[in-house]
Amino acid sequence: MIKILISDMDGTLFAGHGKSVLDLSARNNEALERIRKSSMDFYVASGRMIGFGIRVLKDHGFTDIKAAGFNGAVVYDNGKFPVSYALDKSLIRQMIEMLDKEFPDYDIIQVQGMNSERIFNVREHPSITAYRKQIAETGIGVIPDYTIDDFLDHDTGSEAGKFSITLKDEQQCEQVRKRLGEILSDSCFVAKSGDVLLEVGNAGASKGVFAKYLKETLHLEKEEIACIGDELNDAEMYPYAGVKFAMTSGRDAVKEMSDYVVEDVAEAIDICLRLNGEAQ
Repeated sequence: MIKILISDMDGTLFAGHGKSVLDLSARNNEALERIRKSSMDFYVASGRMIGFGIRVLKDHGFTDIKAAGFNGAVVYDNGKFPVSYALDKSLIRQMIEMLDKEFPDYDIIQVQGMNSERIFNVREHPSITAYRKQIAETGIGVIPDYTIDDFLDHDTGSEAGKFSITLKDEQQCEQVRKRLGEILSDSCFVAKSGDVLLEVGNAGASKGVFAKYLKETLHLEKEEIACIGDELNDAEMYPYAGVKFAMTSGRDAVKEMSDYVVEDVAEAIDICLRLNGEAQ
């Protein structure tokens, strides 16, 4: 029997959302109601800050709130944070120095703090305006009045969960990805999210960390775990899952590693319920 389903958020649970990413598609809304009433539990893992995972679970009536943020750099478990992999400030300095020297025409950089801060290298930018709008709509996150330089030079009371770089084009993005791999070695992971966005986190973090945490703390067998995603960082959960779903919109490599390719989370939920012999 499948006891838990772990879902990625962007490109997966949030696919087909309305005005806000928290406005899920009608199919996913209805499916979350079905799984909430079933014998299965539902958890989420995301590259986003942890507040999004907590919010979406609470909004849909789940009472056992377990979520991973920043691609597994932080794990939330019903009011506690049992797993935390912060990004060292010295590594952030090293990355910025490389960018300023070798790719000075990059678009914008951002540090996302463990306390849900979005800290930028500039004070005004179209992306910052968009994030302010998102924060106003969702109530999740905050943009402090200090920059990344201030964060690096002073103790602001926050730790970095993720470092993001938006490049000018896809070619530059690939060039920077390769350079980061050279200078960071094994100290960080570098994930490509879209054509021009790179995300850097502590090498100890991965969505697999969250799946492993759930397996161990809930005393589950691999066959009792299902997961769904669309990107390679989601496939980090696959070694811990007996049933693996990939989105039809996902990367081919992820689909090749999966047991089922589905249109949305709703379809994955219904397959799990069917495999468990529960009414849909």
